[in-house]
Amino acid sequence: MDEDTMSDNRTGDILSIVNRADAMTADRIKAIRAREKLSQSQFARKLQISTTCLQKWERGAAQPKGLACLALKNIEANSLSQFLAF
Repeated sequence: MDEDTMSDNRTGDILSIVNRADAMTADRIKAIRAREKLSQSQFARKLQISTTCLQKWERGAAQPKGLACLALKNIEANSLSQFLAF
């Protein structure tokens, strides 16, 4: 599984449609992390990704795809604690 996508090939078709419909921008990711009051390393650890990966997302050098994008959208709509409770 690729950490930039947190996805595998089985879910690729559905997730690619979701990703195109509502891109998770760098500003949105930064806003989510700020709302959760976490450092980059803390937030990355909770998402089980590297800090480097999160930094790329927050700079706009890369975009989360697949399950990572869905996870961030869920956290944005609710909270990190609710997301992690599942």
